[in-house]
Amino acid sequence: MKNLQYIFAIIAFLFLASCQKSIDLKLNNDFTKSKLVLNSLLETDSIISVHISSSASSFGSLSPTSITDATVDLYENGVFKEKLIHQQDGFYLSASMQKPSINSIYEVKVSKDNFDEISASTNFPKPPTINNIVWDSTDNSISFTLSDNLGSNYYQLKLTIMDTVSKSYLQVGLQTKEKVLVSSDNQNNFDDAGMQQLPNTITDELFDGKTSTYKIYYQIFGHNQLGGPNGGGNGNQQIDYTHLRLTFSASIISKELFNYLKSRQESLDNSGNPFSEPVLVTSNVKNGYGVLGGKSNVTFKVK
Repeated sequence: MKNLQYIFAIIAFLFLASCQKSIDLKLNNDFTKSKLVLNSLLETDSIISVHISSSASSFGSLSPTSITDATVDLYENGVFKEKLIHQQDGFYLSASMQKPSINSIYEVKVSKDNFDEISASTNFPKPPTINNIVWDSTDNSISFTLSDNLGSNYYQLKLTIMDTVSKSYLQVGLQTKEKVLVSSDNQNNFDDAGMQQLPNTITDELFDGKTSTYKIYYQIFGHNQLGGPNGGGNGNQQIDYTHLRLTFSASIISKELFNYLKSRQESLDNSGNPFSEPVLVTSNVKNGYGVLGGKSNVTFKVK
């Protein structure tokens, strides 16, 4: 009986072994090789700088790392300006301390041995025209007048609140009742109170070329009624602003940066959701990854 068991075991082993098949997996070299990554945000009153790194290689042992010996060329409106100089940890800075000029187009080209050359371009937009900033602590709101230029424009609105005692920044959420401040696809997403979370980035799709006054509402998380952090408060309470400093900023961003931030947020929102399609983060870097974007800021101290 034992002999029969051994025979059956040997037959089963040989059968399973014969079912195995060796597969020669051939992958496109563009898919497996490491590529250069360029990340740069051109901002108002900031010296032009970029960060260069390498991506991780699929099915390889390489991990993302800063590149310290690349050649980084800067162009303004199609004219070569200078080579950016490496400072530290992959950051390259304008040796002439150049800052971006309004309505100019900037291009960065990067070359490095054993990597494909990469390039990216973006415009540096004109700052938005905003005035009549009014802060109302009774309903936790900021109102402002925005004069939009004709053509496609992309905005970021932000309220920063700092506790001057602890020197820490508070978590703030922004909401709006203004339907023109959200996309046409989100007109039915307002709650029963007529409120909707203000998107991280907005377009002038519904107010192109208009001058209007808008109002946004803010909520301070983790603050009690007297303004001290305790994790139990909400934005509908009356807050003591004695030790709080409020700064409102409005920015126009380039289309490239808008597409990058929008797709990145959608990717984060869909992560971990098995029922949603994966979202690829948009990049304007040719032959590589990352983003080169422009951002013009206007900042107001409201309290």
